[in-house]
Amino acid sequence: MPLNHAKYIESLPHFTPSNMVVVGKFGRSVGLKGGIRATILTDFPEILASGNVFYVEYIDKLSSILSDPNKLDSNNTSKTQNKTDLIATKHNPTQENTRAYLPLILKTFHSTKKVIEFKEIIRREEAELLCNMLFYSTLDDTRELCTLEKDEFFYFDIIGMCVVEDGINLGIVKDIQEIANTHYLVLDKHFLIPYIDRYVLSVDLENRQIITKDAHFLRMA
Repeated sequence: MPLNHAKYIESLPHFTPSNMVVVGKFGRSVGLKGGIRATILTDFPEILASGNVFYVEYIDKLSSILSDPNKLDSNNTSKTQNKTDLIATKHNPTQENTRAYLPLILKTFHSTKKVIEFKEIIRREEAELLCNMLFYSTLDDTRELCTLEKDEFFYFDIIGMCVVEDGINLGIVKDIQEIANTHYLVLDKHFLIPYIDRYVLSVDLENRQIITKDAHFLRMA
């Protein structure tokens, strides 16, 4: 691999996996100019706007996407690097548990056909390299680009919160599951709390607490 490629890879933004939010998963390539079928996994499809930056975890086979020196020096790549420079300084590549991510600028997303195009992916062969890979947004970008309604919260803000009832700590939210159009706070495999007004009284982001009523009756023996 040429030296300039190695330097570029070294300069890629590095994040801990916990700082990333899954947006979707790539499927097969479409057409000859880098289109990719995508399964959208986010609850906020508005994030898929032209110019927004997304990330795939860097693996060696993606080096061919960087093989064109003109692409590395193009305005598109400069724009991507400008957006990620500050983030990369916050996440030192030598920091334990960080991983390198390849940033991609969204060109277009065809919502009806579920086909996505990135400015850096211009050939069918490059699109095929991304097949079955997940693509991500950062926590900070997600908060900035996604609009919440009143009393709505991001999954990643809720997970890890303490559930408190009558001053007693019932446990920590380990996951959120959707069953029959209802979201459930998962404290463990025997304790799921429906996220409805009947049981959830309030969510305190500042103190990292969810206040419930009668939820303790839902714990299975």
